[in-house]
Amino acid sequence: MTASSWTFPSLTPEPAAGLLAGCRLLHETIAFAKVVDSDGRQLTAMAFEAEQYRQLLAHGQQVSGPARITALGTDVTIYPDAEAFAASPASQIHPPPESASEPPPHYRERGWPWPPGLGAESFISLGLFADIARNRSRARLSGTVLEANRRVSGLTGQPFTVAAVRTAGFTADLCLAASEHPDMPVPGNIISGTVFLSATIDVPHLNGAPA
Repeated sequence: MTASSWTFPSLTPEPAAGLLAGCRLLHETIAFAKVVDSDGRQLTAMAFEAEQYRQLLAHGQQVSGPARITALGTDVTIYPDAEAFAASPASQIHPPPESASEPPPHYRERGWPWPPGLGAESFISLGLFADIARNRSRARLSGTVLEANRRVSGLTGQPFTVAAVRTAGFTADLCLAASEHPDMPVPGNIISGTVFLSATIDVPHLNGAPA
């Protein structure tokens, strides 16, 4: 399933599940924002499809506020738990070649795990590593399922699953096509893979900084 072949389902508004700061448009409908905690400390950052891109353009300033974040699972796998994910090659950042089965000295000295891996709740915004004109809303997301339910698209009539997934710094509503993931995720499962991000800031606060 690709983002271009799927339209984001219209979801009943859920409570805000992340705090965004310094939100600004990067290119057309793509925005950048820092994800922060309640004290304003940065936890991560993301590029995403901004549902309010027209308002962001009109404001001409960076905005902040609590946000609802939706992720479309374009290439994801569901694991029974964090241990099963950690044992999977998918948890490795870059699988080492067979010749590198032993950790490098600096890994051994510092007691770092080898091969290096991602946590069961981790997030990397892939769009931030492209030039501005090519920024996209893709991310590598791993998170813990908190709850899940089945819904039906009002556009296509096709069923899909929405799983509330806690990852690094925020909770996202992760949408899965029922045709690709017929089994309902359950709390404690780990969903990991590539997603396409969209976000809405509930009550945007102007920062005063130029967008």
